[in-house]
Amino acid sequence: MSEIRVTNVIGENGNSPVNFTKGINMSGICTATAFIPSQGQLSHRNLFVNGACRINQRGTVTVGSGYGGPDRWVQYKSGSGAAITSQDTDVPTGQGFRNSIKLDVSTALASGSSNWAWIGQYIEAQDCQSICKGTSNAKQLTLQFWVKSPKTGTHTVRLDSNDSNDGVGATYTVSSANTWEKKIVTFPASTSGTINDDTGRGIHVLWVLSARTNMSSGTLNTTWAAWVNANAAPGQPNILDSTSNNFYLTGVQLEVGSVATPFEHHSYADELRRCQRYYQRQAASSDAYIQPGKGQGTTAIDAGYALAAPLRAEPTVACASNRVFKHNGYSNSTTAPSVINWSATNSPYSSVIALRFSGHSSITSNYVCAWCPTFGSVLTLDAEL
Repeated sequence: MSEIRVTNVIGENGNSPVNFTKGINMSGICTATAFIPSQGQLSHRNLFVNGACRINQRGTVTVGSGYGGPDRWVQYKSGSGAAITSQDTDVPTGQGFRNSIKLDVSTALASGSSNWAWIGQYIEAQDCQSICKGTSNAKQLTLQFWVKSPKTGTHTVRLDSNDSNDGVGATYTVSSANTWEKKIVTFPASTSGTINDDTGRGIHVLWVLSARTNMSSGTLNTTWAAWVNANAAPGQPNILDSTSNNFYLTGVQLEVGSVATPFEHHSYADELRRCQRYYQRQAASSDAYIQPGKGQGTTAIDAGYALAAPLRAEPTVACASNRVFKHNGYSNSTTAPSVINWSATNSPYSSVIALRFSGHSSITSNYVCAWCPTFGSVLTLDAEL
């Protein structure tokens, strides 16, 4: 093989460095003093959490609308349709993925004027600030993903902004049904509107599954524009029209810039902690999972609960049944625990949350107690967007 060896490369104006606008392809090793990307960053490029579907705290869920299956994934269905949503091991071969999200249609969603369905993720607003939406320096966004759809043809994926009530759509084509295919779409920059720098909903990424008549009768807006029902998803096939249909996604990466960089694989521990900002759970298989508390009146105890990660916002707490141990025995309660003393200023930085467990009996105020979920119950803290 021939070689070219030089000590310096001079640009056409006689200066260095040289700008290569068309790119350079190299098959060997490239060594440099520093690598400085002009778009995005070297790490934490992916705005989409759990894009490889590795974290699955909720497990398999049959859901019409809401969260279920792999963490941070949410879906919506109007009408009577439903799907069994789960983490699956059906993945594209040789891409480094071990899991996908699977929608197994359990109740078919008929096409019609009232049916609308999607699956996707709300990205926290303060994590979307690098997009620079609403400024002259607004950035393009590139979305890559692997999809296995039961339908061929043109499908729709959208980005929508909650704060600006605007959005943009793009299409991708499925060539072979029930076959893994990689798709890349680039969305234009948005120089209007805004994304608030807060803990609310920023960018909403959604794959359309079914579009009712009044959401498919117009023309897809491929530039950012105010929401118009008719322009949401023209030509979208109904993925949910048969209980024989399964729909899969994995390898999702949304990043700033016009280039789809290699998928950013995170460690399991790193991805789990990102997910636990929005949802945490503690299961109990015995009374050994007790934690301390103190009596609050005669029917409740207060307790500090150690969090796996600080929560995005005050959570909704659920526990089918909990047990309190006291000096003269124990009592069980099916009353859902409640959050107390939440501070919007301080609590989002805290590793402890204060909970009240009510519905008990014979509690002595200010006496030390202990609590745990009863056997088979799960304590959950939901701070999703």
